[in-house]
Amino acid sequence: MHGISAAMIDTFLTGCENTLLAAAHQRPIGLTSAWSSEYPPGGGVYTIFERGRIVYVGETKSICGRMNDLRYTRKHTFRRTLGQRRFSRVGGYISATSKQRFPPAIEKRLDRLITAHLTVSVLTMQIGRKEREEYLITKHKPLCNKG
Repeated sequence: MHGISAAMIDTFLTGCENTLLAAAHQRPIGLTSAWSSEYPPGGGVYTIFERGRIVYVGETKSICGRMNDLRYTRKHTFRRTLGQRRFSRVGGYISATSKQRFPPAIEKRLDRLITAHLTVSVLTMQIGRKEREEYLITKHKPLCNKG
């Protein structure tokens, strides 16, 4: 029997990363239920880009569900972090939490920013998601990942 070599694993993981980061694989973020339902229900890793630069990396057991979460500030850390970074100096700003959204005017600005300037790329994978996420965060140091 022949085993899987370290070189084969490295080649596979590099291919996964190249696919995930490829501009051709990126899609605009729609922030609608119809948009999020186009994604597969299984697990995977996703990257969010602004002008081709990675701003967030995440992993999830449900890509479709997590894309739907991008629509809601209370459900996604990325939205809260991006909103705080971009709009904390705007009049009427109040910090969002997992229990409280931003004020409506900030939510609208955040939605416009996301739909006009951000793209997302997803890669389905059932195992190794957390490790892939951690690797990409360490390597690319996305602006909106904590830590």
